[in-house]
Amino acid sequence: MAAITRLTSSGQLTMPAEIRRNLGLVPGDRVLWTTDAAGNTIVRPMRYTIEELDGIVPALSGRETIDFDDLIAEASEDSVEDKLKEIGIR
Repeated sequence: MAAITRLTSSGQLTMPAEIRRNLGLVPGDRVLWTTDAAGNTIVRPMRYTIEELDGIVPALSGRETIDFDDLIAEASEDSVEDKLKEIGIR
């Protein structure tokens, strides 16, 4: 299916009803717009954000939860230390 719409002066577009139905969109849904390396625009329904998914999956029995914020901070600190060692500062 193809459709032509017009961009308003405030940057808004109207998504044609058939496309909204095909994507399963309803009023209030969010839409994720991305562009790939070839310059193609990809439009997808965005059902949840990462923040909304945080904590919805319980930890497996006998396993501790993973704190990704801590892992990211540690990885950043490690890479800074490695770079300082590479250039002979530490």
